Amino acid sequence: MSRRRTPLGFQPPAIGDEEIAAVAETLRSGWLTTGPKAAELERRAADVLEAEHVLAVASGTAAMHLALVALGVGPGDEVITTPITWPATANVIVHTGAAPVFADVRADDLNVDPARVAELVTERTKAIPNRADVANAIGELRLMRRGDGSLYDITVPGYKTNLSDVLAAIALVQLEKLERHREIRARQFALYDEAVAELDGITALARDPRDTHALHLYIVRIDRERAGATRDDYQRALAEELISTSIHFLPVHRLTWYRERFRADCPVAERAGSEVLSLPLSPAHSDGDIRDAIDALQRVHARFAA
Repeated sequence: MSRRRTPLGFQPPAIGDEEIAAVAETLRSGWLTTGPKAAELERRAADVLEAEHVLAVASGTAAMHLALVALGVGPGDEVITTPITWPATANVIVHTGAAPVFADVRADDLNVDPARVAELVTERTKAIPNRADVANAIGELRLMRRGDGSLYDITVPGYKTNLSDVLAAIALVQLEKLERHREIRARQFALYDEAVAELDGITALARDPRDTHALHLYIVRIDRERAGATRDDYQRALAEELISTSIHFLPVHRLTWYRERFRADCPVAERAGSEVLSLPLSPAHSDGDIRDAIDALQRVHARFAA
């Protein structure tokens, strides 16, 4: 097993000449803010997703925030969510004035446990359905519209969360690569699955066969006793091997701001937060890159678990 001589990035973007050309074309068009490219992205994404409502906004955080605002979630309300997520999921709840309620996760795949969600529902709980009125409200909230004519009016105090045409142009090209990128990710998952199965104490997260997995992250759990070292030990050792990794995710309810303000009983999430490690995964990586990551993981495991 050979060692890498150059660092392997965790998730480099798979950007090529097509994306660069699309951005240049958009810049020449004069549309820097939301324009025809964003509208085209909404139409094409709706077809791909087979969704009735698709609205392009600047980020996933903005999407969650506007959805809550459009539903009228605010002070006095509770929103049940998972603690194994990026903090933005809870942040947007706080931004509306509502309180996040953390439901523990399932041990095998770390998705939120429906049984725990049911136990936490109260008369203050608010949730999201698939509703045209919500989509219309988000459409108004994502941008402070000027209205018609030379004068302008504001019918709702909106936000600045619209998606620019420059970014929409990149997304449109990436949409064409969706299946090709998914095939690459599936192959990388298969390489990891085969290798990780042979490493005692290192286990890939379960994948529910009923779901269409995004294949966005390849996450393993590292059992300190069987693997011979902690997750943090493994992460440091892989970094010495020039292999970049990340953590998805630390339990939100244990982060300082939330820990000081909200109580949560989530022992499964708390244990997972000390064990999960995300390995390099990207359509920009070659099979050889993934094999380099696997070789490094095998070397580190042999050293710690000896």
